[in-house]
Amino acid sequence: MTLDELKEFSFEHPIILYDGICILCEDFLQKIISADYNEVLRFASLQGSGIQNLNTVLLIDDGNVYYKSDVLLRLNELIDFDYHSWVKYLPRGLRDFSYTIVANNRYNWFGKKETCQIPGHFPKHLFLDGDHL
Repeated sequence: MTLDELKEFSFEHPIILYDGICILCEDFLQKIISADYNEVLRFASLQGSGIQNLNTVLLIDDGNVYYKSDVLLRLNELIDFDYHSWVKYLPRGLRDFSYTIVANNRYNWFGKKETCQIPGHFPKHLFLDGDHL
């Protein structure tokens, strides 16, 4: 499925596409879900979406696609996600450069899982599966 096709799904609920085998990404999801009191967001793994070789989290909202550090800034607006809220004061080039360093090393630094599964402690109704993408 292309990004253009995914944009169509983002008008009812913003969608976060994440790396489903990344342990750091799973921790980040837990923080987002904990801050999303009104269950505004929906989630899907990049592995289940069919998008290949993408080294960033994506946030798709009202047809707009947010990449890398811009995801944090948009989350601050959508759900008052103040995790790393100081990031907005940095220039995008510096934010994205730092993001890329972590993204390129996340498996070495934090590890990865063998398979992509929704962790048992996450609310399953917030996750889209391949049939809903």
